[in-house]
Amino acid sequence: MKRSALIGLLAAVVLMLSLPVNGQSEETMTVRGDIIDTMCLTAHSDNLAEFVKGHTKQCVLMPSCVNSGMNIVQADGTVLKLDEESAKKVVEFLKQDDANLKIIAKVQKNDDGTYRLISIDNQ
Repeated sequence: MKRSALIGLLAAVVLMLSLPVNGQSEETMTVRGDIIDTMCLTAHSDNLAEFVKGHTKQCVLMPSCVNSGMNIVQADGTVLKLDEESAKKVVEFLKQDDANLKIIAKVQKNDDGTYRLISIDNQ
């Protein structure tokens, strides 16, 4: 009886270790798209595809835009809202002289539907 209890306990521990942590999916996705702040995303949702073509890094880095949050708009129009910590990472990335809004990123989906940034680079 003790051996089966130990096997059951070990199985439970392995299962717990394999579950996502902090409400995050284990699946990492690589996405390509354009960074856009939430304020501009909302204001230009009717013509988003056209707007992102002329959207500037200077706009995204304006304090009101930074405070509104960050998103990635993919070529097919899919919008990935980044969580608060990831939005901060995007801002730090964009402060680099050679950074631009067209990016390739690795992200994980959170349970609340937002995305956590794993890595980001220029396209």
